[in-house]
Amino acid sequence: MKKLLSLSLLVGIAALVACGPSAKEKAEKAKQDSIAIADSIAQQAKIDSITTAAAQKARLDSIAIAEANAKAKAAQYQKSNVVLPKPVPKTKEMKPKRKAGQGKG
Repeated sequence: MKKLLSLSLLVGIAALVACGPSAKEKAEKAKQDSIAIADSIAQQAKIDSITTAAAQKARLDSIAIAEANAKAKAAQYQKSNVVLPKPVPKTKEMKPKRKAGQGKG
């Protein structure tokens, strides 16, 4: 009975080993995995470059819009002949008064 049990155990182990993937199959799977990883890295790099280019374009567009708005406002002021008042120079009377006790270190 012991011989039969050990023989069936050996046959079972041999069957399990024979059913697993071979070294060639493992190498092929590793190659396919590395190709898939390289493809995903390349795809991510492409997406990143597109995103960066879009952000750069949006930044340049907003700068152009701001410059156009500034030019339009300048033209509007020139058309309306608005004269901006000159700043009034400060005189001695315009200096803030000190309270009693201030400025005595």
